[in-house]
Amino acid sequence: MNPITRRNMLTATAAGGLLTAATAVSAQDGGSVPQPQRPGRGGTDPGPRNLMRDRQNPDLLVRLERGGWTRQVTVRELGISKNIAGVNMRLNAGGVRELHWHKAAEWAYMLYGSARITAIDAQGRNFVDDVGVGDLWYFPSGIPHSIQGLNPDGCEFLLVFDEGDFDEDNTFLISDWFKHVPNEVLAKNFGVPASLFGHTPDPSELYIFPAPVPGPLGSDKIPGATPVPESFSHRMMAQQPIKTKSGTVRITDTRVFPASKTIAAALVEVDPGGMRELHWHPNTDEWQYYVEGQARMGVFASSGQARTFDFLAGDVGYVPFAMGHYIENTGSTPLRGDSVGHYEGDTLVIDTVGVKTGRPFAMVDIYGTPYTEALHVVERYRLLDYEAAKEAQERGFKENRRLPHNDSGLDVDENYKGKGLQPQFTVEDEGVFTMPWSAMMTYRRAVGAWPEFVCSENRHEYYYNKDAEVPTADKPDF
Repeated sequence: MNPITRRNMLTATAAGGLLTAATAVSAQDGGSVPQPQRPGRGGTDPGPRNLMRDRQNPDLLVRLERGGWTRQVTVRELGISKNIAGVNMRLNAGGVRELHWHKAAEWAYMLYGSARITAIDAQGRNFVDDVGVGDLWYFPSGIPHSIQGLNPDGCEFLLVFDEGDFDEDNTFLISDWFKHVPNEVLAKNFGVPASLFGHTPDPSELYIFPAPVPGPLGSDKIPGATPVPESFSHRMMAQQPIKTKSGTVRITDTRVFPASKTIAAALVEVDPGGMRELHWHPNTDEWQYYVEGQARMGVFASSGQARTFDFLAGDVGYVPFAMGHYIENTGSTPLRGDSVGHYEGDTLVIDTVGVKTGRPFAMVDIYGTPYTEALHVVERYRLLDYEAAKEAQERGFKENRRLPHNDSGLDVDENYKGKGLQPQFTVEDEGVFTMPWSAMMTYRRAVGAWPEFVCSENRHEYYYNKDAEVPTADKPDF
């Protein structure tokens, strides 16, 4: 029997396969973190990751470019995957995946950050959109398209192609085509002087290359252009999940994403100790990408043939058509959100999605503003020198308000000349807000001790003369 899986690091889904095992991974702890970058090339890997494997194979299957990196798993790396191939790609802020097309259709799932995608169909109809974590796109075969990473930290995404022998290194690049057409022919085609094409870059200089971060989405929309009849993007996280006692699932097929003609997907979250029940698919193969956590899959191939496989974050699984299988979450920690942290210089960036809803006290502020499962929060923390921190805080006092002087821990210690802390966060939630919004605060060392106003030992609100409704538990969860 051919191997059903191979622990590489790649991609995505078809016919029900993008799996999230809801658990933490102990391999993330301790030690140096290898990054797929060299001077002037590559970029960070935001994770979640299988750091033990990455430390053993820091350069495994990674192609480093000036604007990011890419890696792939095809039938050459995973021999049993005859019908599906996958690519994992990282674009830095401003990084561009050059305008290109290919014979296979392309399906994508956004893992991190945000990107701008553009395309044009055979009738000249235009498409441009910005996508974030949990969003999908689908470009039919032969449709030219490009992708660009946006602020603050570019993007990482999963690409799935409906051909097992697809090769990301052999796509049709516009620069490659122009380089192999005489300048006189290009001049005749575009009605401009041939000299304008004398400096066409070599394809090796582009592919994934750095560029300025684009402006607002509207600036890239062509006035008067006819849009494509079916959107090439889809907000998967805005779908209402199917909830069971052991987790949730979102299924995206042509019923909810009409443009995606050849690839369907399921985002599955399995609670600790839970499992995706025994099942098989009567009409297609299943290709899995484990976003995070720890899982075990058993596969039955008939005639007494069966295999069991363990998976960690970034692993790929494959189940051929009609083979029975199940998937267990073998981890111990329930998923309560997916936060990925990394440093940009001296700034700590934390990107969070998957925040649990449907519980008491589910709000984004003290005024009770609700949120949905589409909530996406990016936090940025940095230390400021004394003068910059003082200037920013004084500006904040003018624009908002300043508390009366006291020693409660809320007043600034004017004698302290050290650094201040400046958190900045951006909130996106299409289910609640019409546009993203941001806020920033600057903190300096306070006078006196920082008080704990409400805790489990003292829950009484003196101004309402009642106990605060603080969530409690019979036993610690740590």
